[in-house]
Amino acid sequence: MLFRSKQVIADRASEVEAAEQRELLEREREENERRRLESEREQLKMVEAIGRGLERLSNGDLSAQLSEPFAPEFETLRKDFNTTIQHLRGTIQAVMNTANGMNIGIEEISRASDDLSRRTENQAARDRKSTRLNSSHLVISYAVFCLKKK
Repeated sequence: MLFRSKQVIADRASEVEAAEQRELLEREREENERRRLESEREQLKMVEAIGRGLERLSNGDLSAQLSEPFAPEFETLRKDFNTTIQHLRGTIQAVMNTANGMNIGIEEISRASDDLSRRTENQAARDRKSTRLNSSHLVISYAVFCLKKK
């Protein structure tokens, strides 16, 4: 009977230990599930934020920035996105500055071309007038010469 009591106690201790082990495993499983769900939420949040940023960018909004921090494992991605947008904004600004400079140069060339055209037209008109005067002078000179001969 003493042996039987010891056996019952040992069995009961094994059952308690097994129950504690099952409870510990269940808590670990629940904690792992909680972490997995939290990770999925963080990933979804990150994907949605990047999607909104890309949509703004595709609509021409170069001020798009991801300001809300991501989970630590994704924070580098957020910073890289923002840096890329800043570089793109700088590149677009440089292209716009170059285009503006070219437009100014084109306007200057156009004004100079118009000015040269006017001066050429004026010179041609003076040359035609001078030619007419010279022709008239020659005709008069020839007439005077012919009159003197007679």
